[in-house]
Amino acid sequence: MSNHELESIDVTRTLTETPDRVFDAWINPALLQQWLAPKAEVDAREGGYFRLEVAKPEGVHVVTGKYQEFKRNERLVMTWGLRRPNGGRSRHGGIAKGRTSEAWFKH
Repeated sequence: MSNHELESIDVTRTLTETPDRVFDAWINPALLQQWLAPKAEVDAREGGYFRLEVAKPEGVHVVTGKYQEFKRNERLVMTWGLRRPNGGRSRHGGIAKGRTSEAWFKH
């Protein structure tokens, strides 16, 4: 195993937004375009996909992923494949916590 394969970053954050607003922010193309990527395609369902595209001076960054778990306002787990000059793969997800939400990222 290479050193690159052994390295990972885990981040968990509690968000003050309600689970329904956070969930919508990750599955609604119009909302994704407002905060994350100017171009967004989404098939919002378990087993569905998403594709995000951002133009940067160094080129176009494309993120594709699959919704692995999709329980409305309870749990959303997705893969995250980033196509850019140095590549990258990660997994993102979140769970509802009463009136707040918890988001986690593993890269």
